[in-house]
Amino acid sequence: MLALIVFSLVGWAKDTPAVEPSAPVSEVEPETSISQSLESPPTGEFTPVEERLATQSIWRDEWSRWKWRGVLANSSFIPTLGNQGFGSTDIEFSIPFMRTMGSEDRALMFSPGAGVHFWNAPASYRLPETVYDFSFDVGLRWRANDRWRFILGVTPGFFTDGQAWSGEGFRIPARALAIYQWSETLSLTLGAVYLNRNDIPVVPGIGFTWTPTEYLKVDANMPRPRISYNFFEEAGGAKWWAYTGAALGGGQWLVERDGREEVITLRQFNLVAGIERRPIPYVSMFLEGGWVFGREVEIQTPKETLIPSDSFIVRFGIGY
Repeated sequence: MLALIVFSLVGWAKDTPAVEPSAPVSEVEPETSISQSLESPPTGEFTPVEERLATQSIWRDEWSRWKWRGVLANSSFIPTLGNQGFGSTDIEFSIPFMRTMGSEDRALMFSPGAGVHFWNAPASYRLPETVYDFSFDVGLRWRANDRWRFILGVTPGFFTDGQAWSGEGFRIPARALAIYQWSETLSLTLGAVYLNRNDIPVVPGIGFTWTPTEYLKVDANMPRPRISYNFFEEAGGAKWWAYTGAALGGGQWLVERDGREEVITLRQFNLVAGIERRPIPYVSMFLEGGWVFGREVEIQTPKETLIPSDSFIVRFGIGY
């Protein structure tokens, strides 16, 4: 019995440094096998102690590659204006995770999310009062070299009023972007964003990002161009930015209308201005307001297009 205890302690002291929990992620190779991490006994089989340590080492390696990116939440409010006013209160949140693949230059992103939208539409529209989003975003971020970066992603989700559940409520938006670093201050973007919507299936993901100074950033990338100015920096490093920009809004849901399932597509364009706190590394937040215009509600079957009145929007978000 004493010999077994001594053997176990010696084996533990020898084997534990093989995979150090605090070792940099880039130094841990995913293809490293148990036999490379632990020295096998002469019989070629693991003793109970070595088997337990091998399992613990594998789980420590895997856990070290995962990073919780926090919680993101935002809410927006559009009041009902005019005879054809279409008001909306929206609440959305997501919980992003990242898994590095050998180094920070290659990472998989995972982000489950959900949203609820409270509609206040004209009675003649015959729309539900509430619709929901349930999605799971999967993305790949890859820096090939000092010049090229690539972003790929899909966001399968179900978008419904909670009453209609057929396959038409399931959509798979996706994105594929290549970013070329032209100079220290200029990068170019080329790609596409697949919305999987009836009104606008695809939008080009093209544009450029120009940062002439550390205080000014021109992000002229579709579909969300923006100009930002850094007007304040906290002692801890967090920066406050003022910005103005535009965005394509709306969405598509499967709802129950007049006793049958219908696909409803809402399109609108947002022109906003606001302030944003970008954290190092803790709480981020933004507050913006602006005008919502070019609004359309498209009914798929029978084909019908409704034109809500323009309105303004107030939107707030926080991330940790």
